[in-house]
Amino acid sequence: MAEYDAKITATQDRIKSLEEKKAEILAPKPPRKTKKQKIQQIVNLAMKNGMSVEEIAGQLHVEVED
Repeated sequence: MAEYDAKITATQDRIKSLEEKKAEILAPKPPRKTKKQKIQQIVNLAMKNGMSVEEIAGQLHVEVED
């Protein structure tokens, strides 16, 4: 009886690990951000932290034309 219980436990562990792998495979990955989206996110964060457009441009050593 103990031998069968051991086999059942081993099989249940295997099933659990396979179900975890299946869930990982079926879970959608978050979409990748484009370079433009990453730059926009950085600018938005800087503006949230109180920086103006001119300050951001100064940090990047670029001139902003109106």
